Amino acid sequence: MAEAKESPALGFIFHTDSVKDEISAIANTMQQFDTAINTGTVDPDKAIPELMEKLKSEGVYDKVLNEMQKQYDEFLKNKKS
Repeated sequence: MAEAKESPALGFIFHTDSVKDEISAIANTMQQFDTAINTGTVDPDKAIPELMEKLKSEGVYDKVLNEMQKQYDEFLKNKKS
């Protein structure tokens, strides 16, 4: 049996201070969609792309994603050192 590989993300902690407002905006947008999607009262093939479009059009999704990637890249760089 092969040994499990350790995830490179093990130990990574995302610090949200610089994107706190954006995370709040994402949570608000998610609340508009989550009940309908989770209960199946809307077609997920339509609702999920609408949700993603709204998140991306607000600019907050990409800002949080970019900040997370920046921190993760820095984490990996420091982990190898």
